Amino acid sequence: MLLNNKKIILGITLLLTLSFVTSSVFADTSAPTAPTGVSASAVSPTQINLFWSAPSGYTITGYKIEYKSSGGSYTTLVTTTNTATTYSHTGLTTDVAYSYKISAINSVGTGTPSSEITITPSSSSAGTFPGTPTGLTATPISPTQINLSWTAPSSNGGYAITGYKIEYRIGSGQYTTLVTTTNTATTYSHTGVTSGQVYVYRIYTVTSFGASEKPSSEIAVTLKPASATSVPGAPLGLSATATSPTQIVLSWTAPSSNGGYAITGYKIDVKKGSASYTTLVFFSSSSTGPYSNSYIWNTNQSLLGSTV
Repeated sequence: MLLNNKKIILGITLLLTLSFVTSSVFADTSAPTAPTGVSASAVSPTQINLFWSAPSGYTITGYKIEYKSSGGSYTTLVTTTNTATTYSHTGLTTDVAYSYKISAINSVGTGTPSSEITITPSSSSAGTFPGTPTGLTATPISPTQINLSWTAPSSNGGYAITGYKIEYRIGSGQYTTLVTTTNTATTYSHTGVTSGQVYVYRIYTVTSFGASEKPSSEIAVTLKPASATSVPGAPLGLSATATSPTQIVLSWTAPSSNGGYAITGYKIDVKKGSASYTTLVFFSSSSTGPYSNSYIWNTNQSLLGSTV
């Protein structure tokens, strides 16, 4: 939908090659580096939960987990065939020290193992409730949609986070459960809401041990009726820079007014000479550039940027 007809004209005379700039995907050429952030939690007298982060820059296909008990030698505990970065080691002996190291696997082979981590389950070992989500925000996207975003807690209580419980109320009403998610995503879109109402949200972290004892801080948002909103303003400062014989980088500044709702993307139109405008791209992003594309331009061109 074209939301502002104000055109920003740039006189550009270039000879370019018709092509689209895409991201190339290359196969891994070496085994991965070691996983990072390896941690362990004794969640019972006979169970240790392991957590780690994947090494960046590789297409990981699995992990090799090695362990040893007090005085022993390392042996393979498991070689996984998925990208999960948690593992539960069960059937352990209480008051015995267990050491672990983890290696990532890709199409080339098994990479360098992580640093060793050691932990001892005791008779008093027990998991705890996870921490509380932080940084909750609520952003109106349309007269019928509010987008939520938050940050995962720093502590999971020894159990992998399995989801989040989102509660809401309208005005001073009672809280009700909106959804209990079953993944670790930290965003959620609440659709079908009623404009003109005040929506208040809070979120709990969920693991297999249970939900966080306290919810996040409340966040309230007033959803304006459609009659109280308007289309966003035009993008500002549109510029085009030829960075190579086959690429032009476009950049701009977000408008000073979003019309009452968060900007969800931009529509970029292009024309050749006196021809009619056609859509170059319509993408869902609040980024203000750079946006890159390349194709044949051999005469003066005009660029039109619109906010959506």
